[in-house]
Amino acid sequence: MNADHSIRTFVRNAWVLLGFQLLAAVAALAVTAWATLQVQPLLAEREQLAREIASGREQLEALKGEEERARNEIAALQAQAATARAELQGARAATPVLTAAIDSFHRKDYAGRTSRYAFTTGESTVWHVRRTLRRHW
Repeated sequence: MNADHSIRTFVRNAWVLLGFQLLAAVAALAVTAWATLQVQPLLAEREQLAREIASGREQLEALKGEEERARNEIAALQAQAATARAELQGARAATPVLTAAIDSFHRKDYAGRTSRYAFTTGESTVWHVRRTLRRHW
């Protein structure tokens, strides 16, 4: 009877252990299902954020391209402005000389019209004077 009792105790303890294992397996399966349901919105949010980041990067690249184009345009406009300033400065330097040459022409001082203006310096000023004198005389 003692052997019979110890076998029954062993079998009962085995069934209790098996029940606890089944209960733990069901609990683990339930926790896994719950975690899956909780993770799905997080994964969807992660994908949404990844799309937003990709879109933001595309916009950033487009803005970088526009910025580079704007910088190039500004550089070209600055070069044009420098050229225009140089032309304007040459024209301003030539204006008094041309005015005096025109005045000499109207006074019919043909012989002294160019000799008086030898003091002008700069190739562009002399070129403007010669060109203007050729047009008028």
